[in-house]
Amino acid sequence: MFYKKILLLGALLLSFFSFAQNNQGQFFKLFKVLSKPYFYNIQSVDDRVLIGTNSGIYELNTDNLTLNIFEKSKIGFINDMGLITDKANIIHNNAHKELLPTEYKSDFIYSLEIDQLIIVSSRGKLFIYNNSPYKFYPKRSIRGISKNYIGSYEGIFKNNNKIDYPTYTDGWIREFDSKTFICFNGVVLIENEKIIPLEIKANSKQLSNIWDIYWEKKDIYVLFSDFGVFRYKLSNQTILEEIINDKKDEFKYVGENRNKFDESFNSYYFSNSKSYFEYDISNEKLIKIKDFDEPTLFISPDRNKNLKNSFYVLFKNGNLIHFKKDDNKSNFQKIILAKNLTEAHTIVSNGNYLFIIKNTGLDIYDFETKKIHQSIIEDELNSKAFFLTENSLKIGGIYGLYDLNLKILKTFLTVNEIKKEKNEDDLFSDWSSGILIFILSLTIIVLVFIILKPKDLNQKINDQRNKKHIDEFIIENIKDVSVNNILLEFNMGTHELYKIMGKDKPGKYITKRRLMLVKDLRLKNKTDEEISELTGFSVSYLKKI
Repeated sequence: MFYKKILLLGALLLSFFSFAQNNQGQFFKLFKVLSKPYFYNIQSVDDRVLIGTNSGIYELNTDNLTLNIFEKSKIGFINDMGLITDKANIIHNNAHKELLPTEYKSDFIYSLEIDQLIIVSSRGKLFIYNNSPYKFYPKRSIRGISKNYIGSYEGIFKNNNKIDYPTYTDGWIREFDSKTFICFNGVVLIENEKIIPLEIKANSKQLSNIWDIYWEKKDIYVLFSDFGVFRYKLSNQTILEEIINDKKDEFKYVGENRNKFDESFNSYYFSNSKSYFEYDISNEKLIKIKDFDEPTLFISPDRNKNLKNSFYVLFKNGNLIHFKKDDNKSNFQKIILAKNLTEAHTIVSNGNYLFIIKNTGLDIYDFETKKIHQSIIEDELNSKAFFLTENSLKIGGIYGLYDLNLKILKTFLTVNEIKKEKNEDDLFSDWSSGILIFILSLTIIVLVFIILKPKDLNQKINDQRNKKHIDEFIIENIKDVSVNNILLEFNMGTHELYKIMGKDKPGKYITKRRLMLVKDLRLKNKTDEEISELTGFSVSYLKKI
């Protein structure tokens, strides 16, 4: 009976805490609450955010979310001209009522949406919310992205319409003018709605493991594979030249997305794990720019500089380094941007930010502030699955597509940074006190159990955090299980899960378990339709494995 009472108390405390969190809104995050002075209403006047209060009219700086006095002598509600008016003349705006904590949901709410911020006043308090900087589109394991195509293990889609062939991709998708190339071990050309598998032979042998393709000039393309880099003539499907050969390393194109041919492109760049290269198109000459002491994972060009004089390198040991030099100098300067990025596999620069794509999510390095914003996205993100434009970065994960809006990113990161700073607001302190009470209460509950029944408690914790129990959960929920399901079930963070799983990356381990089940079901002569229903794999994917 004693234990039941303690558990009931804990459950009530947990439910209270969860309720407060959930009421902060599903798509918007609460970043700041202000309670001084007493806030009446909000208006947008000549691109200014003005707020009527009991201490004058204030202006909210939307860059750093600070309040500055605008008209100290004018007290009360304000209209859309910024003038004091009677409360009865102000129209309530309850559009964002659901974002507020329960005790602040009333019929007398005033709100304003501006620059991806939502500002709400209720009962004298000012609530500031920020919109998420990305949209998410669920789809199983996105492996390749281009302007019009998305490649996944469920199939390849052009503008959301599934194409007949190939049925999947695990390489890059490139669009050049009217031609689209899909790399999936081999290469398929799509032109004028026609699908053409390409013959790619070197010394009479069919080349495989081709992961990427680049448009060099007119009818000449460059193929990047596990075996080397080759110049390829499309019209007669022949290899013109083997630029470099190394069967023990993967070669990767380094540069921007190119969808049109431009005569001004005289060189292109690529790398393997040991070196960074330039190919001079005019002279058909290979130039080694730099050898590295440690194996690399990915190189991204500095979009504000010459590609061969300034570039960013992600090393296998987790170091992120900027290499740069002047034209008249031979030695590179090394600037360490970050260390221990052991889960990272891809880096992408747009000139303002360096996007660090990891097995555990997305971090962003801000060139202006020289800070890393961690875990902007939390998911297992794939390599070779990103597409950068001026205003967006699309990234593929094992559960779908993330479309990051670069136009609102600065606002989001600024507010996100403000959130980390100490909030001196009264209401926020009240909430902090409530949370502190919750933590202290929960601590007492835990201590009682440790004193009275430490063995059972320790066993329970060990069971929850044990890889064996995670494995059992995966098997029991094999059709629909995801990394997020595991995190929720075992109440842990992404990094903790990866630590427990060791060398088995959670997403790949789930796939491995599904493949094991496929093998067992095929031994029992189950049809692909039956196996699809039991494993969650699509029928088209099952037909190729």
